[in-house]
Amino acid sequence: MDEVDVHIITHPTQDRSETLDKVLEQLEKEPVKVHLIEGTNIIGEGRSLGFKAGTNKLVSYVDDDDAIVEGIFDKVLEAYHKEPSLDGLCTREHVTLNGEPYDNSTFNFKYYDKRHLHRVHHLTVYNRKSILHHLPKIIDKKLTAEHHLVASLLKENARIRHLPVIGYIWQRHEGSTPSLNLKRSPASLWLYRELFKDAAAEDYKSHIPEQGYNEIFPVQEK
Repeated sequence: MDEVDVHIITHPTQDRSETLDKVLEQLEKEPVKVHLIEGTNIIGEGRSLGFKAGTNKLVSYVDDDDAIVEGIFDKVLEAYHKEPSLDGLCTREHVTLNGEPYDNSTFNFKYYDKRHLHRVHHLTVYNRKSILHHLPKIIDKKLTAEHHLVASLLKENARIRHLPVIGYIWQRHEGSTPSLNLKRSPASLWLYRELFKDAAAEDYKSHIPEQGYNEIFPVQEK
């Protein structure tokens, strides 16, 4: 049964059919419905369309040059079924740079407070109803669409839990988004600064008890 709508934005200028085929093959084994979205040079435009696709309660995305860890969506669904009121849930990611391990060190971020908005990245699964009214805010964002969405949610005290397992392989390479030197939106930068102020005013309190220490999938923190 498909329980998560997952969209993939196809790159507007590069032929990524080889990596796209691989991730589509992976997703065939997951409880997801895949939606391919034709990409433009504005990432937020594709994200907005992608998050609206389908009818499932939960929505997520995968990039056409990355990969997922087998079975991760089953683990995400298990966590959501235990805590259905969550607005979002984020896993850890393993990063490669041009095919070589880039950052596989001990994960030191536990998503306790609003300062950690940039750590809510891959793989993130949202409650559809929690994000729909924020999508107009990201439609014009070339680079900061994903983090602007997270920041908008956290500004409303959304509950985004961290699932401390690796669920995604982020394959950075020449031509990937971080290498394009796209400018971040001034509106996004302003929102990030506001969240830092909020976090300080709240004494860096987490909106989710024991955030980062999931009872279903415990890990040893170093």
